[in-house]
Amino acid sequence: MSARGSILMVLPVLLLSGTVCGAPGATLEDLARSAAVSASGKRMLEGRTSRNVFGAPDHLRPLVAVRFRPGTLESEDRARLALWREAVDFVVVSGPPAALTCEQAGVPWVGECGSEMRAQPLPGTHRLGWLAAGPGSEACPDAPGEPVVPVAGQPEGALPPLLTASYAPAVAVRLLPVRPSEGPSSGRPAGLLIERRGDLLRIAPPLSGGRAFVEWDVTLPPGVTLTFSARNAGREGDGAGLSVRLSGSLKPEVLWERELAPGGETVEAALDLSQWAGSRVRLRFDVSPGASRDARGDLVEIDRPLLEAAGTHASLIETANWWQARCGCRPLDGEGALRDVLTGPSGPSFDGEALSAALRWASGDGRRPVLLDTHPTGSLDTASPAAFGMFWARALQGGAAAAVFDDPVSGMEGMASELARWRNSLHLLAAGGGQALPGERPEVALVTSETVARREGLHCVEDGGLLRIPDRFAAFHLSDRTPVSGFTDRQGLVLVFPRRGARVLDSGICYVEKIERQGRELEVVLQCPEALAGAASVPFRVVFWTADAPDPGLKAGDAWSVSGLGDGFYEAVSSRPGRHVLRIRGAVPPRGPVEWNPMDH
Repeated sequence: MSARGSILMVLPVLLLSGTVCGAPGATLEDLARSAAVSASGKRMLEGRTSRNVFGAPDHLRPLVAVRFRPGTLESEDRARLALWREAVDFVVVSGPPAALTCEQAGVPWVGECGSEMRAQPLPGTHRLGWLAAGPGSEACPDAPGEPVVPVAGQPEGALPPLLTASYAPAVAVRLLPVRPSEGPSSGRPAGLLIERRGDLLRIAPPLSGGRAFVEWDVTLPPGVTLTFSARNAGREGDGAGLSVRLSGSLKPEVLWERELAPGGETVEAALDLSQWAGSRVRLRFDVSPGASRDARGDLVEIDRPLLEAAGTHASLIETANWWQARCGCRPLDGEGALRDVLTGPSGPSFDGEALSAALRWASGDGRRPVLLDTHPTGSLDTASPAAFGMFWARALQGGAAAAVFDDPVSGMEGMASELARWRNSLHLLAAGGGQALPGERPEVALVTSETVARREGLHCVEDGGLLRIPDRFAAFHLSDRTPVSGFTDRQGLVLVFPRRGARVLDSGICYVEKIERQGRELEVVLQCPEALAGAASVPFRVVFWTADAPDPGLKAGDAWSVSGLGDGFYEAVSSRPGRHVLRIRGAVPPRGPVEWNPMDH
């Protein structure tokens, strides 16, 4: 929940006697000073009713939240909450100290019902409602007008009853991730292993004798070098091959290649990539079986693959970069069609059918589903943008009111920026991002075979899918954050739109407060939070499409720099946090009703 307005709204707080909620040092002055709420938080709080599930915008898109388990959010964690304030719509807490911390930090929260919550008085300035995991309503504090959502353990059997009149027309359901099976029916060849383990990238080719790969699309800075060490950790077989390939504007080039004997010595590599400085290239590690093409026992370990330049370095398998990797396999030369098969990394995988089934079950009797303790795959290692895209596609289809991500041991911070980006993308789409009138939920077409886009809107490419884009449309891959040219078989969420009028496609970690047409320009007001910037030199990024050449700085002074991505797509980047007003040429009147004020025209 970003600080999305320049005016801070001070709300009244409850007067409590003595020490508040058992948190040492908490005073009434602390609460008064913290009662300011962001623009979107204020809107959500004003939308509280027993019939509305956690806030005003919830009928347009799934709300995004994180749940802190007991003991993981203490009174000294206000700095940590500042991060989540910018990344999600609300947080879920289970005890009075955590609730008070949210009040002090100005973070909207939902409480888990329990004896501890009921036994102590709680301020409710920022409270959105309650989750009731127990069998009865006696554990929920009296909260007239606030939604109370019952929680089911698993999406099966009878729905939990609506116990009192204050209960919301919703039910929360927990989902458990599953590991995929191997073999032809699973789409994952037997023997294939692609995983990261600490600083190690571990790759085993499929037993069929194919080649396993991991690749990234990166823009290379000046003076960059790729460094790593590698060995064959297998104990049998005739060895495995490891190569590094780079694709720029020409055909792939083999930069480095070695045969690695099982149990042999570690080899070091330092590859000069400076001749591609400033170019966006595809960098790939290929692992293949030895001369006999027998992959049994082959296991290549690549230690600390780093891109180093100007005294700094970036690990290719650091979480944010690992999520951008494409993993899979392909036949060796002469063995069938030479086409990459994208499998994703090994480990828990996204199960779209299980998610859709759970959403259908929770929607019984007209209720709305809330996904609790959820995760696209259950593992940070496999929670790629593709998995997120497929997750949100099913959540939109199933009418989910909210998705609450679990933070078991304070390990979710690495996902904060990714959740913020998806929350902001859902916000753009729900506000009229080119395929639905405001007030309507975006519809999603699932693509599981070769399909031609016949209409504008959201398309989700899943396993086996290939989406072709007719010339009259443009398309943007929301998972990859890249334009689509002609077709894509990359899994994830794709927005297809007509080549008419300027539109904002992706605001990254910046929250868009407002987009409106001012003559022939789009005026875009957005907040870019410093808390989510991390160590990136230019952390703030906006992608848009227009038929007109944009102003080099979008009329925002020298804060933003614009570059072309081709085919009408542009990228604007900035290193300055705070509130910005951008103006994009090429706006045209909407085709909808007069009262429609869409965000993308």
